[in-house]
Amino acid sequence: MLRSRGGLIHSLWLIGRTVLSLQKPLLVSHAIHTHRCFFSAPSSLAFNLNSRRFECRRYYSSTNFQNAAETNTTETTESYIKTLLHDKRIDEAFRYFYYNVTPGDALALLTYYRFEETPDYYEKAMEIFQIINREKIPWNEQLVSAVMSIANKKGDFATTFQLYTKMPKLNLKFDRSCFNKVSFAVYKTQDKHMAKKLLQILKKGVDFVPNIASCDFIVMTAKNINDYLWMWDYVKKNQLTPNVPTYINYLKACYHTRGTKHKKLGELLYAQYLQSSEVHRPPIHNMFVQMFATQGNIPKSLQLFDEAKVVDEKLYTIMVNFMAEPRPHLSLEFYDKMQKAGFTPQEHAYTGVLKALGILGDQKHNTIYFLERGKQIHREVAENNLEYRESVQTALLQMYYKTGEPHTALQLFDKYVNDFKVTPKQHLLNNVLGAIARIGPEALDRGKQIHEQYITPRFADNTSLHNSLIQMYDKCGDPEKSFSIFDQMMGYVVLPNEITFINILSVISNFGPAYLSKGKYVHQQIIKQNILNIELYNALAHMYTACGKPHISLRLFEDMQHYRLPRDSVAYLQVFTAISLLGPDALEKGKQIHQEIAPRKSIMERKMITALMKMYLECGEPHKSLDVYEELFKNEIVPDVQFFVMALVVIARLGKSALEKGKQVHKDIITHELHTSIHINNSLMFMYDRCGEPHKSIELYDQIIANKWGPNTYRSSGINAEYGEQFNI
Repeated sequence: MLRSRGGLIHSLWLIGRTVLSLQKPLLVSHAIHTHRCFFSAPSSLAFNLNSRRFECRRYYSSTNFQNAAETNTTETTESYIKTLLHDKRIDEAFRYFYYNVTPGDALALLTYYRFEETPDYYEKAMEIFQIINREKIPWNEQLVSAVMSIANKKGDFATTFQLYTKMPKLNLKFDRSCFNKVSFAVYKTQDKHMAKKLLQILKKGVDFVPNIASCDFIVMTAKNINDYLWMWDYVKKNQLTPNVPTYINYLKACYHTRGTKHKKLGELLYAQYLQSSEVHRPPIHNMFVQMFATQGNIPKSLQLFDEAKVVDEKLYTIMVNFMAEPRPHLSLEFYDKMQKAGFTPQEHAYTGVLKALGILGDQKHNTIYFLERGKQIHREVAENNLEYRESVQTALLQMYYKTGEPHTALQLFDKYVNDFKVTPKQHLLNNVLGAIARIGPEALDRGKQIHEQYITPRFADNTSLHNSLIQMYDKCGDPEKSFSIFDQMMGYVVLPNEITFINILSVISNFGPAYLSKGKYVHQQIIKQNILNIELYNALAHMYTACGKPHISLRLFEDMQHYRLPRDSVAYLQVFTAISLLGPDALEKGKQIHQEIAPRKSIMERKMITALMKMYLECGEPHKSLDVYEELFKNEIVPDVQFFVMALVVIARLGKSALEKGKQVHKDIITHELHTSIHINNSLMFMYDRCGEPHKSIELYDQIIANKWGPNTYRSSGINAEYGEQFNI
């Protein structure tokens, strides 16, 4: 014992002499601690903490060092531990903190471990956390923030939330620094409930303003457009400066929707963007191009493309991909421009252009051209080794079955499954079911096999795939199976949605009056589900018209105004079809609706004018149909086969008195280069025959045979009906 005390006194004398020679003040207590750590404490803290702390306290409580311990202030302690940290004497600093626990020392060590990448930084920080709790050292906001920072850095977000909940119990104020740390943890864990709490804190009012990143984290987790709008207003009021990540995060909230509030947010972002230093920077500028395209503002999207200072591969890809659905022709044009500019298309560009080709081919106009372009792009995809990508496979299947080669789409599916060993996912399965629906009854067994092999085991509760199955079984001649799947969905085995009801109503429409009772049952289910939108109203109207109840279709059209549903072009087409079936009794209603839409050029397109011509014809005013015929040319709308066929049927109904008008229509057909259509030639022969010029009808027949335009003609097949399926009306 004496030997030990003698060694201690000798060590203190050496340390004191050294300190005096360096002219640096050092407390006796520091010297005691340094001696103790140097001679006794091991490098690791995995020892008996209680016994060591007892020995340390014994030294501090001895008579010789009592006065020194009393003079040891917090300020000098913190200064000393910072000196140790500055000199990279980390183990000494930690051991010193262990024997002399103060909030300042804890904060100094935590700050060091926060910024220095030491292998055991997290373990050391948590040990400090435990020591503070055990020694009942008073917490403060800086300590809480430091522990939160290290916990977030390690990914231990539970500790961050734990400290957040304890702050009120510790009488600590939730300050800016802690708010920022908690918001980061909320984003990483995607805790929507906690995000709502933080939003409420800001809405109630606090005496600090969080940083812009924290604002982003909260709304990105809450994922509510109202919260985005409120936060953007908060950012503006508090003069926070949005940065590139802020614009990107808010713009993503505006994608894939055309809601009014989403458009409003997009406009606010764009107005701020024009005033910021980020204007025309490629990442943000490209995203605004994409946002306006997804919201349906195609002119604005094209304007921003023209204003772009850097037109790179990414911008071209955005235009190809996001113009595919709203403007497929533009998507194809941008794809060609992209190649001419020397850029090699990648996955998303190929996906977009293939989708565009499928949509264009599905319009039954120049289908062969679009199919050949699709095959050419398929070869490019294979050469660039991108056919293994799931999105490209899905787009290829869609392109082939929509451009008239559903068998090729089915063969590709078998190739991907068998040769590429692909496990088909939802989108690929949706498209192969679409291909089977196009093939029809001969592919029913293959459809059943895919249903049992891929959908039942893995996608038993997938709504989208069950919607595709309803459509597939209907087109393949098994409507009862479609109803069976629908009944299963109504039992909440699979949750139905809007598309479910539209598909099953389409099945009922195909079978007409015999399925009217099922149609009424589906209507009741729609009311129970409280899914009332314009698409479902249109599907219901079509179903009732097809089932012989046009008066119900007309009532549904009138109900749209009551429920404040905006009537679109499909709604007007449906009501004109219903009025055509109701006949002269509904003529005045038809005239009233015609006057309602006459000024709306966006509604008065080709199909609408054709439907109006048919309505006036069936309601007993064929001369009014000819007036509507002229409206198309006044509005500079390009006519199609259906339009001219309808006009010729009207003239045939009028007879000899309308012969000159019939000849004028014939000239219009030649002008628009549609005289080779077999349907138009059939209608022309029918018109001339009814208007008293059968010899002209015979001349047309000879012309058709000579040019091999088609074997089934009005004359050769002996058709003598006013109009019907023979004329594709």
